[in-house]
Amino acid sequence: DKATLAVPQLLEALRRAVGPSVPIIGLAPGERVAVRQLLSFSPGSWLPQDLLPQTRLRLEDTMVSRFAVDWCRSLVQTPRSGTRRCYLTRRGGGQRRQLLNEHELEDVVRPLGYDVVAPEGLSFKAQVATFGGVARLCAPVGASLANLMFCPEGTQVLALMNHRWETSLFSQITDRLGQELSFLVGTPSEVPD
Repeated sequence: DKATLAVPQLLEALRRAVGPSVPIIGLAPGERVAVRQLLSFSPGSWLPQDLLPQTRLRLEDTMVSRFAVDWCRSLVQTPRSGTRRCYLTRRGGGQRRQLLNEHELEDVVRPLGYDVVAPEGLSFKAQVATFGGVARLCAPVGASLANLMFCPEGTQVLALMNHRWETSLFSQITDRLGQELSFLVGTPSEVPD
């Protein structure tokens, strides 16, 4: 997907997988290309995207391949334990699924020893280094929680979620890695004008 080429962390991770000389191309919808050899990632991990309005996910609609988690962890040296506490902010992620009072939450977690981290501003290597030492993680549910695969065994995770978000995606990762996952469920509000 051509849009994924705009995600530097994804390109960095793909480059790690295929090496420095293999071309990585993105295709626009309907675009065709001829290739001699293709590396295609299997849909062993699955999260439906762009659901129609009023469509709700069921827990069984998502799947995280154990092989994918193990393979990602094999790319890096993940410590067996950590001491760092992190809160993952969504402030740079646009208006979708944003916490309206996130600055107030940050004011609560900072005195408790949590660093406020914006993962989208970090390179893949920096994300791995950041999450490799995390003992406690607090974050709104979103793509940044996929970094759980780089957290040590035993990491305690508090995921802040919308009551409509029904997926077992992150619990599958934490279950595989011996991490503790809890959800704090809230009711969404309309963004004020």
